[in-house]
Order: sequence, then structure tokens, then C-alpha cells
Amino acid sequence: MTDLRTAAKAALWAFQYHIDQTWPTDRSTVAIAALRAALAQQEEPQTLDDALTLPRATAQAYENGYKAGVAHEREACAQVCEARFVGDLTREDMEARRCAAAIRARGVQL
Repeated sequence: MTDLRTAAKAALWAFQYHIDQTWPTDRSTVAIAALRAALAQQEEPQTLDDALTLPRATAQAYENGYKAGVAHEREACAQVCEARFVGDLTREDMEARRCAAAIRARGVQL
């Protein structure tokens, strides 16, 4: 990308020099405008904060996706425990409910 930017700057300089030495033509004027617009769009970040904006947003999106996946998996595990609950208050039913509650509580702690 840097090489392309350098080439665009050199082309812009060459077009401008040509116009200064001769006369402007429609093609050279259009080319200069296009190069200036492209260089303005691809302007390099001026500060470290500008440079890190996109990586931060990407990292935040990955983190949100990861958290959503973990929460979904945790809820699925809790539902497996609850599936063992049949309705009578036996020891196995109580353990199944405690297991589901413990899995969900772990999600709140994180």
C-alpha cells in the first residue's frame, strides 16, 4: 500500500509539473483531481489513536462474538442438566437443578 501511495504521489507531482510547464488539458486536470481524491481517501493516520481505531473495533467484535458463544454454550450445558430433572424431588433431580444453577452462576461471575 505504501508503494502504491508513493507512486500516486509521484504521478500527481508529474501531472502538476507537466501542467506548469505546458498548459492544462482536460485529461490531466481529471487525472489530478482523481489522484488528489484517492490520496485524500487513503490518508495515513496522523495519531496512534487513529491507527488503532479499526483494530480496536475488530478486537471488540471478536470479543463480543466470543462472549456470546460462551454464553450460548453455558446455557446449553445448563439445559442438559435440567433435562435430567423429571419432577419428583429425588436426590438426582436436586443435583440436576444445582448443576444447572452452578453453570449459570459461573457465567455471571465472569
